[in-house]
Amino acid sequence: MRFAKVVALVLVTGCGDPGGEAPHDLGPGADGSEPAADLTTTPQGDGAISPDDLAQTINPAAYEGFGANAIGGSMSAMVYHVTNTNASGAGSLANGIGSNRTILFDVSGTIVGRFDLANVSYLTIDASGQSITIDNQNNGDGISFDGPNTHHCILKGVHVTNAGGDGINVVDGAHDILITNCSAAGNRDGNIDIAAATGAATKDVTVQYSIIGPHATGGVGGMLITAANVSAHHNLYAPASPGLEGERCPLVHANYSAVGTPNADVRNNVIWKYGRTNGTGSGYGSAIAYNATGNLINNYYYTAGTSPESATNTDDGYGGGATGKAFVSGNVSGNTGVDPNSGSNHVEYPAAAVTTEDACTAGKRVLANAGPRPLNATNQALVAGVTLMGCP
Repeated sequence: MRFAKVVALVLVTGCGDPGGEAPHDLGPGADGSEPAADLTTTPQGDGAISPDDLAQTINPAAYEGFGANAIGGSMSAMVYHVTNTNASGAGSLANGIGSNRTILFDVSGTIVGRFDLANVSYLTIDASGQSITIDNQNNGDGISFDGPNTHHCILKGVHVTNAGGDGINVVDGAHDILITNCSAAGNRDGNIDIAAATGAATKDVTVQYSIIGPHATGGVGGMLITAANVSAHHNLYAPASPGLEGERCPLVHANYSAVGTPNADVRNNVIWKYGRTNGTGSGYGSAIAYNATGNLINNYYYTAGTSPESATNTDDGYGGGATGKAFVSGNVSGNTGVDPNSGSNHVEYPAAAVTTEDACTAGKRVLANAGPRPLNATNQALVAGVTLMGCP
């Protein structure tokens, strides 16, 4: 993580148990405003959740994978409404961040800021029905769930761009995190990364129905997974962009986590035009390598590049030895004559339940549902550019 001058840096402490007493005093906001515990709750003013609020919150039945047990703010009566796109102050997203609450949006637009969520628990950020972009302006990570005291958080319906580091990440021991119907593109490190560190077991994370687009020039790619028990399902990976490598869809490795947990379960995703130089050059799609373990199941792959046979691989780089242990099955390539399952070298790893379809059926579901709805222009273009060649 790189640090620079903060536009709206939200470094929040204040954990609490779900459904417990009033949220802890979280300290002044980034601009010296009142503590988040004193912020607006529901329109009724009595802490009750209105029918309109309930209609906007995420349906827990839609949660699947290792992060499906993330509770978010569902057990707390506090609902905070974002009423403007200011970087800070009353009604801003920055002023609402804290534990034991659900954050809903009454507006659409672009929010300039950086949101480092440390020591935050039982939080839902749900931008459903609005078009919300987080523009980091090259100032570290866009949205970061950071540290072992950050857990049971849900993020839905936001687009993150222009981060100096990762667009969205879960790092350094955060756990029970669910990211759904989000998108990330144009960031300078990973667009969405799930990463551990020595002594901090980042685990139990789901990224689902999200769009991972091309990264910024000088960045490193789509999604890096170095944690344990991570589910990536029903996502659209569309990394193609001129001059970029277009890989990591995702890249799973185990430099920072134990082998055999598994590290990741990757299924029912669409990986579209992987490879360098706008998807016309060499490069891989999904990789489980560097002593990592996991499953690559029923994903759809296509490239216009020179390495269609590298849709899935277990090599450390290019031909550096298959140190990754992966169960690879049911994947479909839109490239004629390619078997994307030939590299399987392990039995299937036990994983948290995900409703699993054949690759083509799942691909259609991804195109119809992935990303923040309504889709912004960037995401519309990424979805519209996909054709599931070879599918009925």
